[in-house]
Order: sequence, then C-alpha cells, then structure tokens
Amino acid sequence: MNDATQSAFSPPPGFTPIDHSSFCSGIGPIFERRDADEVHRAFLAEEKHTNAGGVVHGGMLSTFADVLLGQAAWQAAQRPLVTVRLVSDFIAAARPGDWVEGRSRVVRLGRTMVFVAGEVSVAGKVIMTISGNFKPIERKARKGKTSK
Repeated sequence: MNDATQSAFSPPPGFTPIDHSSFCSGIGPIFERRDADEVHRAFLAEEKHTNAGGVVHGGMLSTFADVLLGQAAWQAAQRPLVTVRLVSDFIAAARPGDWVEGRSRVVRLGRTMVFVAGEVSVAGKVIMTISGNFKPIERKARKGKTSK
C-alpha cells in the first residue's frame, strides 16, 4: 500500500491492523475483527498481490487463508500450531482495490489436532472456501533467544 492509498483507506468498523509476524507484515497490512465464535481477517488487495493476469494471486489468497484459519485454531488451542493440511477451492477472483475478507471457525478441537473451516469473500460474494487441520506444537527457542 503506498502512502497515498494508506492515508485515503479506512477499514470497515471493528477492523484493526495486526502485526504479529514479520511474514504477515510483508504481505499486509492485515486487519482483524473478532467475535465470540469466529475470526475475521481482511486485507485491501493491491497491485503487489496480483498475478500476470491482474487478479489477486492464488498464492496470496492461500497465504491469507492459512493465517486466517491458523488464528482460529490458535484461539481454540491457546498454543502454537503448525498447518498440517490446507484445502482451498477458488470460486472467483479478487482484484486490486477489493476489500478481501475472510472468516473462520473451529469445527472440532481434538486432543492432537484442531479442525477449522471458513470462507473468503469480496463485497459479500464468496470467492474461496477453505478448511485446514492444525497440530499444536511445543515452541522451541530460536538461536540466541530463550524460551518462556
């Protein structure tokens, strides 16, 4: 998002920017709104998100789906997780200038796996359905850092 776009853009009510990882800050900004049963995340599609055809790249949408579903899984498990399986069905395209919004919910919280499902939409129209399985893990300390 360039400076002019950033100053002119205001997300819908309830959405606030998140910055929880260096990876997400590279593809974002990503915005979030939470309610009791679902996680809502969104981004404003930009030129940097497009493929050669001028629509939002499937890799961007898949990455967005992973962080969307992963957040719902994390809220349920209350610990770090890794993606075991990510399934996406692309239904329609998103274009630069679109507010791309996803919502996800936990389908089942098992002892060793969290099952999550959701959808991604533009202007109320579903463009992608998604589901994933996430496995809780123990966080390991990075080199030079201590684990808490």
